[in-house]
Amino acid sequence: MSEKLSISLKILDRTYPLKVEWSEEEKFRNAAVRINELAKKFESRFENKDNQDFLAMVGLQFAHKLIEFEHTQKDTTTAVTLEKICEELDEFIKINQ
Repeated sequence: MSEKLSISLKILDRTYPLKVEWSEEEKFRNAAVRINELAKKFESRFENKDNQDFLAMVGLQFAHKLIEFEHTQKDTTTAVTLEKICEELDEFIKINQ
């Protein structure tokens, strides 16, 4: 059983302690950096908002990107499947001519 690494990530004004796999540490740290960068961009654009609003906007932005990625992956999978079907049909036609 692998032992997890204890890390602390600061997101905006709060620190969050986490236990993560050693191999995942850099990804979590990079995620925190990206969240903070995007939140700061929203903060510079929108006055009279608080950190909760900025984090909600960040969450929405990342969820949108995830949905776009999933849609692209689905389209890619569908295209690959259709390509295989076309190849099988071509082969079938050649055999049965």
